[in-house]
Amino acid sequence: MALPDSPIKTPEDLEGKTINVQVLKNFQELALAQVLKRHGVDPAKITYVPVTFQDLVSAWQKGQIDAAYVGEPMVTSLATKLGARKILDPASGPAAEFPISGYVTTRDWFAQNPTISAAFRRAIRAAGNLAADRSSVTSVLPEFTQVDRATAERVTLPFFPAEDEPVRLQRVADWMSQAGWLSKPLDVTSLTQ
Repeated sequence: MALPDSPIKTPEDLEGKTINVQVLKNFQELALAQVLKRHGVDPAKITYVPVTFQDLVSAWQKGQIDAAYVGEPMVTSLATKLGARKILDPASGPAAEFPISGYVTTRDWFAQNPTISAAFRRAIRAAGNLAADRSSVTSVLPEFTQVDRATAERVTLPFFPAEDEPVRLQRVADWMSQAGWLSKPLDVTSLTQ
């Protein structure tokens, strides 16, 4: 996103600019690099600086970052409160439905706790199915977060898969390898059950 008076109007205008991330070398950099490439922008010409969401607006208004990498509900909130403009969606194109979190355990624990493991997987699948219904998510956002009802109705919701997605996970590992963050390629099927 860019502030209303920013000269950044298109993804191409991001080249040579400074963008925030929560921490360096995380999913934000991986996904954004792929989306930038799709727009003809060299990701190596972007400077990333760690800025927490709590410090984002201050850092942005002080010129410490040129553009803000934020997700919902901050996208809607910043557009409403500051008139910030969306330059590109970092979760689009090659980064659509990019997994940003997950659950892991050891093979031993999984094998020793089959009832708990199965119940957990059923619960995650059920939650994914519930999240696929927009109204079931937006109706409870104000109860469990600081998002008001009007914002909850306007936010773009992330993708919550109800099933394991090894292909999507492999994409993360492949991009980490391309970025030089892994010492050798990783086959995620060796990690999934």
